[in-house]
Amino acid sequence: MQLSDYMDYVCRPEDDLCSTTGFISAVRGILKLEPMGLATIGLPCGSFVWMNAATSKRSESSPFGNEELPYVAAANKISARVCLLILLLTARQSFFMLEQPSSSKLEHVPYFQHMMNVVSATVKVHKVSFWMGTYGHFSCKRSLAYSNLHFIPSLAKRLSMVRRRRLGLSSDGVVTRRKVGGKTAVTGDKKLKSTQEYPQRFCRKVFKLHMKSRDAWLRNSCMYWERESRTNRTVNLLRTEMRGSLSRR
Repeated sequence: MQLSDYMDYVCRPEDDLCSTTGFISAVRGILKLEPMGLATIGLPCGSFVWMNAATSKRSESSPFGNEELPYVAAANKISARVCLLILLLTARQSFFMLEQPSSSKLEHVPYFQHMMNVVSATVKVHKVSFWMGTYGHFSCKRSLAYSNLHFIPSLAKRLSMVRRRRLGLSSDGVVTRRKVGGKTAVTGDKKLKSTQEYPQRFCRKVFKLHMKSRDAWLRNSCMYWERESRTNRTVNLLRTEMRGSLSRR
């Protein structure tokens, strides 16, 4: 029995969601997923974050950015297909968690907003802000999670300056700041790419929240069907009594 699967276009180029093969592979993966299974999605964030805004031209008023740039157009295509996959996950009664950096402009993209409205009409979707540094990341990395997991809000933990120092969190090597024409310019450094990696503690936490949410869903479902069963028994009993009363008359 296969308990898990993954897609990673860096390790497996055929998993690229921009390709027909990659998208079909993702759809097949969801169709194989058991109800109440979990899909964690780390959508490429390079063109959505503030650090790239000067180049991508993304903003709240222009969420698609400059689509003449191939990497921006590709990110828009991937995000559109991720929205379709989340709709499919919802239809399959599965859980999802989409993670993004806190500065991401993804939530301003129209089809993301439409997807959230459709899913929220069926099940509660949480938006949680948390610090990846509280789960073993080398930097603070403020992040966002969009998820229908019942207990995902517990990801949020305070990160005071005292705790930052105690955990040894640092952004050294992630970004470089320098003065250009009287303004501060920020560019990515050698450690920027590695900030995309999930710490093991974060993965374990999400797994525990998935199991907890799954158990709660099962309990609620059992209670629902138990109530339905009692109601049906009562209705059948009333029907029998009514038939008996009518026949006696």
